[in-house]
Amino acid sequence: MRFLRTAHTHRLYVQGLCPLASKSFDTSEWYDYIFGFLTAGFLSAIAAFLVTLIGGIGFIGWLLILSAAPIAGTTIAEAVRVVTRRHRSRSLFITVAVGMVLGALPVLIVQLLSMNIFGIVFQGIYLFIAVPLVYTRLSGIQLFK
Repeated sequence: MRFLRTAHTHRLYVQGLCPLASKSFDTSEWYDYIFGFLTAGFLSAIAAFLVTLIGGIGFIGWLLILSAAPIAGTTIAEAVRVVTRRHRSRSLFITVAVGMVLGALPVLIVQLLSMNIFGIVFQGIYLFIAVPLVYTRLSGIQLFK
């Protein structure tokens, strides 16, 4: 009987439905969402503007964006981690990712209105690399141990 109860609890834990797991791993407070969103949005807007400046360089810009996007993502993730005092919650991580995208959105809209194709592509590369990197650094997902 104990084995069945443990297996059932494990199955619920894996599916994310176990009430005990949500209590022990969701440590975020209501203000962490606000501060995390604002921090990620502000830093993402700065990074998106810098990506726009890199877009006019040419071939070197491609190399710079491929090396600068992970650095920007790591910086944003660590800043959010400091602001939220290492609190954890899946919804907090998603909120931070949305903040990053919305922070870069004004710069992307300016690129769209000016029809700067390289600027749009570079913004896409930045968001494609930085947003998942921030989510994985905050959530603690490890592929290799």
